[in-house]
Amino acid sequence: MANHFALFRDPTAPAQKAQRKTNPLPTSLKGKTVAFLNNDGSGLGVRIQDFYNEMERVLKERHGVTRVFHREKFRTMTGQGAPDELVRELASGADLVINGMGV
Repeated sequence: MANHFALFRDPTAPAQKAQRKTNPLPTSLKGKTVAFLNNDGSGLGVRIQDFYNEMERVLKERHGVTRVFHREKFRTMTGQGAPDELVRELASGADLVINGMGV
């Protein structure tokens, strides 16, 4: 089966990427849990939330995702990494994390 997620790109700078271990993308999302991290900086979750909601629908209907949860990283943390507690929650609770910013 072809990897349907080849279009996803990791925008992490090479120097930062070298500092962390990443897992390969799954070849299927059937039965998986996906987390959305809203990193829009407004603390409102307004601008990107409609996009996340549509992505959630598509992931469940077309790709068999069984669970989706949403978390936010607020303005006071913009330009900083997410708190360790949030990173641990995402890493332990999701098979795939989608991080995005609204404008």
